[in-house]
Amino acid sequence: MIKVLIADDEIHFRNYMLTAVDWNSLGFQISSVAQNGQEALSAIQDSCPDLAFLDINMPLMDGISLAEKVRELAPDMMMVFVTGYSDFAYAKKAIQLHIEDYLLKPFSPEELTRLLLLLRQKYERIRLRNSRDRQAKQVIMDKFLNSLLSYIPEDSIVYESKKNVPENWKISDFFKVMVVEIGYLNCMELSKRDLPL
Repeated sequence: MIKVLIADDEIHFRNYMLTAVDWNSLGFQISSVAQNGQEALSAIQDSCPDLAFLDINMPLMDGISLAEKVRELAPDMMMVFVTGYSDFAYAKKAIQLHIEDYLLKPFSPEELTRLLLLLRQKYERIRLRNSRDRQAKQVIMDKFLNSLLSYIPEDSIVYESKKNVPENWKISDFFKVMVVEIGYLNCMELSKRDLPL
């Protein structure tokens, strides 16, 4: 389920959003509802939603300021601006913040459903991309560590593995090696992924 935050200062609109569509059947779950920007920020930090519907004009912190903070905290979170004003300045800011869409109140349940189906497709693409990135990093690290632990004398193998290691791992040019003889190994304590290494 894709977790959703709804942030709006109008109780009638919050109630409309909660009942306009069958969220669960579309693959979504309302995880938080907030009535101002501060509440929404706290909810984002607590429940880490995947998607946020943000009213642009909210007390304490407006939707634009909130979206700027969210982009720092959770760059992949999908956001939709919701407003009753068709102001081009808002649309321009939404583009700059990479907001998924801009809903103009009032909108129909059919419009919301169409948007949710598009957002679900985007969410699946993001999730697939992140999964592939994690797998690729794990393969690179496994190859790199195996090259360090192998008895192959050519420096080129270690060098080739090392140059593919992501920069943020900050592996130095010098290594300390320790050889440990294991007399007994309880395989149940190791994950299947770590056992070959």
